[in-house]
Formats: sequence, structure tokens, C-alpha cells
Amino acid sequence: MKLKIPPAIVTGIFVGLMWGIDYFFNEVGFLGLPWPNIIAEVLLAIGVLFGVLSIYQFHRNTTTIDPLNLDQTASLVTDGIYQLSRNPMYVAFLLLLIAYSLVLQNILSLFCVPLFVVYLNRYQIEPEEEALLEKFGDEYREYRQEVRRWI
Repeated sequence: MKLKIPPAIVTGIFVGLMWGIDYFFNEVGFLGLPWPNIIAEVLLAIGVLFGVLSIYQFHRNTTTIDPLNLDQTASLVTDGIYQLSRNPMYVAFLLLLIAYSLVLQNILSLFCVPLFVVYLNRYQIEPEEEALLEKFGDEYREYRQEVRRWI
């Protein structure tokens, strides 16, 4: 697999990028949304729920959560939260970034969110899908047709 940077690290890089954008351009594009912290807390709670449930499903199916070593994947997880999304851990990271952008209230930092999705699709999810297709064949092909990549 081509992947070199763990998704949690990528998320951290984007958080840092968003912070930097807000620090240097905090007067540009103030969102001014009502109740940004409450909305951010709700999104963060949903993200944590997605993350915890996805890790639980992997543990329950005795397979690895390490996206850098897909050759250690013991089974294809398709139940629980994986019936809503093929990538609930990445949905959790996405919700964290959206919540952080709401806390920052900076429109420029919000532009990092779609960049994160594009990056993860290209450099994380597509290589993972290739590896899973190779390992699980028709079972993964059918699952991919039934469940969306994100939500």
C-alpha cells in the first residue's frame, strides 16, 4: 500500500494548519455563527461516538485498526456502525475538524475541511479500498455497493 502517514497524524496536521490559518488570518472571514461551541460540542460528541463504535467493531471482529498494515486484516467488518459508513473512523476525524473550525469561527480554516476529505480519499481510502478488494474480492465489492464511503 502507498500510504505512509497515519490518518490520526494527518488529522493533527490539518488541525495545526487550521490553527495557523486562524492565527495569521483571524481578522479575515469571521463566521459569526450563533452558539458555535454548542454546535461544536455536539459534532465532537457524534465524532467520538463514531470513533469509539468503529474501534469497538474492529476489536469485536478481532481485526487490526492499523491502516498502515492492511495485510494483518483478519476480517471484513460490515456490521454495526460499518452499516452506515465504510469509514466511520474517518468520519470521526472529519467531524472533529468541522467542530474545530466552528470553535475558530474562521471561514478560511473551514476551507481545510474539504481539502482533508480530498486528501483522505486519494491517499488513504483509495489505497485501502484496493487492498481490501484484493484481499476480500466479491465480498468487499458487494459491501462497497451497499454502503457509502463516508455517510
